[in-house]
Amino acid sequence: MQSYLRSIARAFLVAVLASSLINAPLLSASDKPLGTVVLAQSALLGNLKAVPGADVYSGDTLLTNSDGLVRLKMGENQFYLSHGSVATMTPAQNGLHATLQSGSAGFSAIGQQVEIETPVGVVRPAGNQRTFGQVTITGPNEMVISAYEGSLMVEGSDQTINAGQSYQVTATDDTSAQDNQGSVGGNGKVVSPYKRGKKRLLFVLILLGGTAVGGFFIYHEFSESCSERKC
Repeated sequence: MQSYLRSIARAFLVAVLASSLINAPLLSASDKPLGTVVLAQSALLGNLKAVPGADVYSGDTLLTNSDGLVRLKMGENQFYLSHGSVATMTPAQNGLHATLQSGSAGFSAIGQQVEIETPVGVVRPAGNQRTFGQVTITGPNEMVISAYEGSLMVEGSDQTINAGQSYQVTATDDTSAQDNQGSVGGNGKVVSPYKRGKKRLLFVLILLGGTAVGGFFIYHEFSESCSERKC
């Protein structure tokens, strides 16, 4: 009887060890950081103060105060949050997926390696070139997208935001307007609405200013730092 019990215990131990060896690569992959903080001012990483050199992992939340700023580096790509912003980081198929809950977020990326999810939609680069863009949540169903280099798009939409353009994008349940009726942008351009599920997204071209100007200064800082060192 004791010999039988020892055999069962031995078999159980072997099974546990084998399982741990199989799962080890998965555990190490999930522990791989998504990026590293390279600049932090009045910002939190989870419940701790964000400091340069800190690693950011899947599920981590970044928060900046009213005078805060935080920037991450992910290989050749960068991601930032401006003042009064909250975002949660998770991996994307090609890189980083940031869920922006409030405030403004931007990125400098080569190809579609960074994307920003908002309540209105997911914003990502439109091509494989280097892209610098910013997204600002301005209401429960509204955001402003600004492109400074390269082009941006909202997932599922055929509307492209080209370099030097800012669009106000609004999600609405209002279906009273005809599907082919457009909106007039800040420069008089008519922009057609786009349906996203049961909602419709209205793209209105606006002038660069306000939030976009703030993003431009960060873009300028990115460009200067990248010219001096490898980004």
